[in-house]
Amino acid sequence: MKSLCQSYSIPNSENKIIEIKYIQYSLLIKPPEDYVYLVFILKISKDTRSATKEISIKINKKLLNNLESINDKIDINSLNFEKNFKDDISDYIMIEQIILGNENLQFQVTALDSKINLDKFKYSRNIRHFISDNQYLNGINEIYLRVKQSDLLKGVNKIILKLTNHTTGKYYFKTFDYEKGLPPNGGDCRVEPNIGYSLQTNFYFSANNWNSRSKILMYKIKFQNKNNILFDLSNGGFSKNNFKIDNLPVGNKLILEVIDIQGYSTIVPCEVNIKKNKNLSSLDSLLDNIVDISEKLLIMEIYQTNLYNPNGLDEQIKNNSIIMLDNYFENLNLDDFYLNYDKILSTLITITFEKLLKENILKLYKILNQIMKYIYPLMNDLNKIEYLFKILDNLNKNAGFQLQSM
Repeated sequence: MKSLCQSYSIPNSENKIIEIKYIQYSLLIKPPEDYVYLVFILKISKDTRSATKEISIKINKKLLNNLESINDKIDINSLNFEKNFKDDISDYIMIEQIILGNENLQFQVTALDSKINLDKFKYSRNIRHFISDNQYLNGINEIYLRVKQSDLLKGVNKIILKLTNHTTGKYYFKTFDYEKGLPPNGGDCRVEPNIGYSLQTNFYFSANNWNSRSKILMYKIKFQNKNNILFDLSNGGFSKNNFKIDNLPVGNKLILEVIDIQGYSTIVPCEVNIKKNKNLSSLDSLLDNIVDISEKLLIMEIYQTNLYNPNGLDEQIKNNSIIMLDNYFENLNLDDFYLNYDKILSTLITITFEKLLKENILKLYKILNQIMKYIYPLMNDLNKIEYLFKILDNLNKNAGFQLQSM
């Protein structure tokens, strides 16, 4: 197994997926009497940073026996599962859980064999205690299911998926047990030093004594901006209980969020005093080597906390933000949009509160129109909808000022 995995340790464009053929698996591992768990540990490293993820795979005897019995009779590469197997097709379907932000979960359907075409099926889900279809945030018939974590009960929640073949009309069921436990508890957040300067001082955070049933916890350092929206300062979070960062905003309202493997979280304050940086580099130099829009929005948000402008938002930040968001929505990635929704709308609230030129008002109406096309999965979250109302209200006021000045 070690030699088999060795080739995946060298970075290239083809090693994001590890593929073990059945013939290799059968030589490496003795077939189980009932089932066996395989545990893979994925480690991703860049510069001095690294992250690990533990992945467990359950191999059932039923699947192994079927493959062994037909191995000599049928070419596995051209195997048609529904014609050659009397077994339930759901044996070869997996449901996995993905955390979306702080509040939502996504349950993703994956075929265990590339010969299963998931587009052939209709999907219908049932969570028995849900009393309204609106609790399924992206609809009950989508291939992926999104729900609010708060809508799930403590303990085991059964999520039942019905798959219906478009062509044959045959249907199959797959059940996923999501267990919602207690959030992490008992720990604290410490910062050294507890006094320093924004975008200059290296601050060291430590998260200690957190109790949870999860083996691996995720930690995020956040701050609440003037629009009362939380920004993640820790670039998606960290799994070790120590973290170093110098890109921090002016103020003393930092928060540690501790998230378990189910996405259940606890928030505690981090006591630290971050002062204005009197020797700020230019904004362009700070953004120069950053590609990701989420990081750019964060740096601009932090930069603003160091400036006092009685006439409103710094013009450079305002213009950079409008250009950046206009380009972003020209080449929109929906998953990225949903992940960065709060940051994007917070920036838009701040920009649209300012006095704007006519051409910028038109650009922002265009951006808002794009957002409205894709807002449906978030419609049940009133806070997210209120952000849109604020932006629209600000834009309409700006448009009114323009008409009055004509």
